[in-house]
Amino acid sequence: MTIAGVAVKWGVPRQTPLSIADWWSLVDEKQQLAAFAVEQRITRQVYELSGFGMEFALKAHIMGYEGLDGWPDRSSRPELYDHNLNRLLRYSGLDLATIPPDIAPNFRLALNWRRDHGYSSAKPSIIVARQIFDATFGAKGAVTWLRTLR
Repeated sequence: MTIAGVAVKWGVPRQTPLSIADWWSLVDEKQQLAAFAVEQRITRQVYELSGFGMEFALKAHIMGYEGLDGWPDRSSRPELYDHNLNRLLRYSGLDLATIPPDIAPNFRLALNWRRDHGYSSAKPSIIVARQIFDATFGAKGAVTWLRTLR
């Protein structure tokens, strides 16, 4: 799908990323698309893209934390094939109690994303969409902080 000349891939990748760099590339893509969606006031997609960006950043972090050379297949690590951010956090080696206090509120907000909310008919307001975007990708955002741990 193309919107205003931008190729849009809203959801999950068709192929599982194999490396940390692959995951971060997807995070970058979701961040760019989410910024575009904020500008265009496509609030439902801001929420979805921010959530996937957070998911993919956590998966990149898990790979680094566990020293994985490649993303494991589903049969060997089914727990990593999850969209639940709080469950993924358990495998990341991170603890909410150790996240810097200026980042923690945004990190908690970003963790509230649920994949199934994308199927809701409710449309977030632009204010809520911007809050989710900032909590995820802003200067004190969860993904912004995760990038510093690479």
